[in-house]
Amino acid sequence: MDRYIELIKNMPVDEHSFTTRKSTWAKFIQNGKPASRILSEMFSEKNEIELSRADLFALAKQNDYQRLAIATILWGYPAGMRGNHFENISNKLVLLEEILKEAVLGIEDWDAHYSKTKSIRGLGLSTYTKFLYFCGAKVKTLPCVILDQRIIDVVNKGVLSGLGSLHGVRTSNASKKYCDYLKIIDEASKKYGASHGGVEMFIFAFGLNIKPAPNRSLLALTSRG
Repeated sequence: MDRYIELIKNMPVDEHSFTTRKSTWAKFIQNGKPASRILSEMFSEKNEIELSRADLFALAKQNDYQRLAIATILWGYPAGMRGNHFENISNKLVLLEEILKEAVLGIEDWDAHYSKTKSIRGLGLSTYTKFLYFCGAKVKTLPCVILDQRIIDVVNKGVLSGLGSLHGVRTSNASKKYCDYLKIIDEASKKYGASHGGVEMFIFAFGLNIKPAPNRSLLALTSRG
């Protein structure tokens, strides 16, 4: 990643936004279950809303973790979640709120903490690390950042330097690698003078679309036959 220092330092983290339509969440607005009130208030009379990282950070400061969780899902999954994931998660908002309140106080034992989320069906590492990131939670001294499938794919593509120790990570073992991932992001943040979110966003946005420049000398030899 050393070649992209200036880009990493200047990633528009706070402005990174997604737009989601009210029609995507209509059945959850109308079903009267725990998330319906929050969704109704968020959309009000609007047919769509745009949420940025800055919006979610501001929401986290209000300590309304149920609303933050719903807003984060809308930001992270603007086209909706697969299967019954949203319904399963939103039905456990009280439990999720309790777990996030604990996380904000500091996570000392990652494995023990993450195990508490297992009773919330549909809540995988990708979604939960989004919650942790916007809450400003830390695992010991390491700020939490998002680890989702796209970043796992970037790691295994093997193009970006600094991620090699994570090579071979899969959805099935990603939670076991999460602390190693946080250490890598933390080291890169300090090395480049960038925010932790900026490093993560760079990996997410560009990691799958970087192709190493060809070896010019090798191309020259090839063209000469």
